Amino acid sequence: MNNKPEEDSFERIPESAPEKAAGRVPFRIGFDARAAAEVKQASQGKSREQIENEAFAAEAKRSEAFRDHFERLAVFSLYLIWAVIVSIAITWLWHLLLPESYWWLTEQQIQHIQAVLTGGVIAGIASSHLKRRLSD
Repeated sequence: MNNKPEEDSFERIPESAPEKAAGRVPFRIGFDARAAAEVKQASQGKSREQIENEAFAAEAKRSEAFRDHFERLAVFSLYLIWAVIVSIAITWLWHLLLPESYWWLTEQQIQHIQAVLTGGVIAGIASSHLKRRLSD
């Protein structure tokens, strides 16, 4: 018969020297950052409802920050697309206004530019963005 308590029947992994020197607690199974945050909040005397409300507010803030970031990215992309389209249009017009001896675009390139500029791409981009804005 073994007189040792059941707790001592498990072999413990000794703490490493750096952990001891730094005063850190060694890793324990089941201990993670969420548990530590929960313990910290509970030790501040907050009720479960207060903790849940704070968690809900924090999640809403993170979600809104992501939406704001995505909106800034969408607006920047819209300006970038318009800048590219305007620069292509200016290049095309400049090419057509110069005398033929200065033309540098081939007929195929001109047709391609005309298709992009006069096609439904611009109207599609603008209308989809405006529809989304008007529906909000």
